[in-house]
Amino acid sequence: MEMVGIRRCLAALVVLAACSGTSTSSGSNAPTDVRLGYFPNITHATALVGVANGTYAQQLGSLGKLRTQTFNAGPAVVEAVFSGALDMAYVGPNPAVNAYVQSHGTAIRVVSGATSGGASLVVRKNIDGPSDLKGKRL
Repeated sequence: MEMVGIRRCLAALVVLAACSGTSTSSGSNAPTDVRLGYFPNITHATALVGVANGTYAQQLGSLGKLRTQTFNAGPAVVEAVFSGALDMAYVGPNPAVNAYVQSHGTAIRVVSGATSGGASLVVRKNIDGPSDLKGKRL
């Protein structure tokens, strides 16, 4: 993702976090802890890279401190959002839609997609289709 895209996404996410995050003081300009949930696997590469290389924390700057928590499944992330334990999260489309429907559109907002034009699996040149993956280990 290009830097402009990350900045736009983070700006939108920070606004959401500021509404529900844990403020470190009662002042309106006080730093806010921004709590991000994600899966520690390749399907959430955007979050993995943004956290690992410090991009998210850098973009927050003096607005607050990034706190991260990893999850193994979408329902656990949705539960954490519903309970107020997370301000934002990377989840797949199914957990996002389920959370939206469960809350009648009141508990979450889908801010941005993490992939543009779909996701791809990069394979060796001798693999031409799904049937060529049969018996292979990914």
